[in-house]
Order: sequence, then C-alpha cells, then structure tokens
Amino acid sequence: MAEVIGVIASSITISQLTILNGIKTLHTFLSYAKDAPRTIADILQELEPLRDMLIALQVNFLSDESSASSIATMRKCNGERVLVNGPRSRPLYAYSSWQYTLRPTRKVPIESPVFRTCWARDLSEVRRLISQGQASVHDTSPNGRTLLQAMIFCLLIHNLQQIAADRVDPDICHWLIENGADDSAVNIDGETALFRVASTKCDEEGNLMLGWRRTHPSDYHSCRYQTLRELVEFGQSDPLALSVHGYTPLHDFSGPVEQFRYLVKQQQVFDVDLESCQLGLELAQSISIIKTQHTPDNIRLLLGDGPLPTSFIQKGIKDTSQFESTVLGLSAERLIGAFQLSEHLGNELAFISDLIQGGADVHELQNPAATCLDIRLMTWLWRLERNREELILEWLKCLHILKIDVKEFFRKEEELHHESKIVEIKTYRRDVERHFSVIYGPGRDDVTVPVRDRVTKRCDESVIPGAWDAEPGFVETNGLVYFGGIWRTGGLDCFYIWIQHWRLQHGNSWVCGRLIYAMVESGKLACIC
Repeated sequence: MAEVIGVIASSITISQLTILNGIKTLHTFLSYAKDAPRTIADILQELEPLRDMLIALQVNFLSDESSASSIATMRKCNGERVLVNGPRSRPLYAYSSWQYTLRPTRKVPIESPVFRTCWARDLSEVRRLISQGQASVHDTSPNGRTLLQAMIFCLLIHNLQQIAADRVDPDICHWLIENGADDSAVNIDGETALFRVASTKCDEEGNLMLGWRRTHPSDYHSCRYQTLRELVEFGQSDPLALSVHGYTPLHDFSGPVEQFRYLVKQQQVFDVDLESCQLGLELAQSISIIKTQHTPDNIRLLLGDGPLPTSFIQKGIKDTSQFESTVLGLSAERLIGAFQLSEHLGNELAFISDLIQGGADVHELQNPAATCLDIRLMTWLWRLERNREELILEWLKCLHILKIDVKEFFRKEEELHHESKIVEIKTYRRDVERHFSVIYGPGRDDVTVPVRDRVTKRCDESVIPGAWDAEPGFVETNGLVYFGGIWRTGGLDCFYIWIQHWRLQHGNSWVCGRLIYAMVESGKLACIC
C-alpha cells in the first residue's frame, strides 16, 4: 500500500498509519486488520479526495528536489501543513477506522551541514542554521533518522561525555518540537525519538576509567529524564508506539527505576495499562536482557512486591546473541558488570537470591550448554577479568546463605562439563580454552578451584595467543598496559594462567589468593601477578 501511495503522492512523504478507534489496545494491531482496505481499487478510491490537494501543492509550491534551498523547503512544508489541516469537512479518507498521516520531509545527505554540525555537538550552530533557513527541522538522513533523533543521540551521549557541562542544553528538544519537528517520525526501524532516549546505554565505569566523562553520572540521568518529559508531555510521544520489530520504548528501557516508573504511569494520557493488556510479564522478560544495574529494580516495578512469579523465573528468553537463556543466566551476566560498581552489587545478588528461592535451577543449561558457573568462569573482556576471584567469592556466599551445599554444587558441575572445559557463550580470546578442576578440602565448604587457560594450537608470530579480540589496538590507543611486557610478546609456545579462586574455611572466614604465571618463548617461568 505504501508503494501505491508513494506513486500518487510523490511530493509528500506518507510515513505512518494510525488507528483512530481502540487506542487503548493499539498494540494489538492485528485484531483491527479486518478494517484495512482489501484491494488496490479500494486504495485508489480512498486516495481520490487527495487529487485536488496534490495538484494545488504542485502548482503553488514548485521546487527542485535537488535544491539545497531550505527556505523553499520550509515554505513548501508550511503549505503542505495548511492543505493537510484544511477544513475539517474535507473527506480525506473513505474508511472511518483508518487515517493517512502526511508528513513533509526533506531527505538530505548525512554529510549535509546540519548533520555535520549535529555530530560535531555544536547545538548553537544547529539553531542558527535552522533559524536562518539554511536547514530545516524536517531534514532527514537517507536511513530515515530525523534531526530530532540525531540531536537526542548527540545530547545524551556525546554531549555529556565529551563536552564541558556548561554546553549541555536540555531545552534543544523542546525548541525543535516547538519549531515544527515531528517527534513521532520514525526511522527505517520504525523507532521514534523516544526509543533513542529509552534505550540509550552508558558504560559508566569504562568512561570514568578512560576519563571520557566530563560530568557526574547523575547529570546524565537528570538530562535524560528532562528529555523524556519533553518528548512525552510537550511532544505527546507514545510510550507504547510499536517499532517494525514489535517492541515499544518500554521494552528496551535501560534507565533508572524513577524514569521507568514515569513512563509506566502515563496510562492517564496514553492508556498504558500493564495489567489489562497483560504487558507486565512480557515487559519484565524483555527488560531482563538489558545488562544495566537498573534492571532488577525495573523488573520489580513491573511484577510488584512479593515473590517473583514462577512463570517469569522459568521462562526461556532469547538474548541479543540469539541463544536462549534464563532469567537467572541473564542476571549472572549482569553481575559481571555490576561488580565494577559496588553500590549495585548487593542489589543484583539479592535479585539472584530471590530467583533461586523462587525455584530457579542453578545448574540449568543456557544455550549453548552453559551453566551459571560457566558465565562466571568464562573469559570476559579484559577489564572484567581483574575481579574474577572476588566475583566467584560473592557467588559462593550467595549459595552459602541460601543453604546450598557448595561441594554438591561443584560435583554436579563436574558431571555437566566434559573434561572440565568451560563453555564460552561468547568468544573474547582467540585460540584459548579454559578448564577448571575442583580440590575438595576436609571442611564442609572447603574447596579450591584451579582454572587454567590453554592454547589450542600454535599461533603465527603476529598473533598473541589469549589476546582479547579487538582490544590490543584499544589498549595501544589509550596508552594502557596489560600484563606488563607479556602483552606485546608474540609467538608464545605455551601460555597458561593458574588462579586459585577461593578457599572457604569453617563457613565463615573467606580467604582469596591469586597466582598468575606465563611461560614465555624463552622457556623461563615469569610471574606477572
């Protein structure tokens, strides 16, 4: 249908269909598909009233499509708006339950001045270009990204990471919408500007480590919250608008629980009734995939107080790797990142405890055949490896508090692992496989677990065995040093790491030790701890 409309209305972009009846259940689109025009003849008949309007538009607003004149474009857009919003009695469509929304857009190259200025994070220059007619709020990149969407990305990411605090301008979204920017315009994925704000993720620990952030994280969340309110309250952006993938801004929300609560509470305006439309459980499962420290609180907001539902705990979920995982497995992955920010560690551990108490199986296999122990012992990004022993220690504490026998836990894990090989759910290191073994001591919970990394084949001189993929250049660029001189030593005949992860004595005293050795090509054993 869009192709037919595009042929007839070649000078206008018709980008969205909205259902007028049944807004409260808009997300159940298929139930209303019976009202759709069924034949090409019906579509042509429905578009017939647009003929006079299109002729008037072409006569009164002639312009070259390749023209760079934004003044002419703005004049044309204003004319379109007058024609589209003409007399209320104008019969623009034949079917009462369908409406065609016509939006003026101007496709410009991504290298155009307004987008270059946007990515350069010069907000005052963007205002100047638009105010002087050298750019338009209707400018759109070839992939459908509007200026408002690009500006939000700039404001929430680049502006807070690479610009001084005095240049942050959270009112830019209000200014763009006030000057005609359409906050409900979608890109090629069917996502509005609200999707960008809701799903924007920030690696706070990594940015702080490299000195990228110029403002405190609280400033980031404050700016994000103000932007959410501008889009929802001033721009009337719908939190339940569906993308082409069937998701809403709520499904991929990654921010603090206060902001999530604000969007969920918009049912007074947008009829976001989680209970009646049964979105609570679905949203909780979708949010479980998001690996941020706010995820446990956002899930509890959706599911309410009290024990977590069994249907939520035992439901298989496909994460971004397309492997099916469980809520416990996804929480185990989040725990790796939460360990970098100690204030969020206890919250994630408490969430894991609730999952296990609710019936989650600590030995359940996640695709591809990995258990929670694999997730904790596998080779992660190099900056997450540094707290490996302490992380395992916290996991054992959690099992101990829940009265799970630690020795029985490891005996079961040994049965599940062929040759004690750790299953990697994602490969970060080339030509290296990790194995573990368990030494049982005399005490009830006294265990020692050596972990070894082994090179699976001889590498070329140019390849560093065990190097993290895509990270050697990152280390070089940022002037970091990893494992001292061992990092840049190539052609190792033998490279292995032995780590004594923990020793639990008498159930109370926790002792952690670490030994790391590498055999360099000269044959000498060098300590690099």
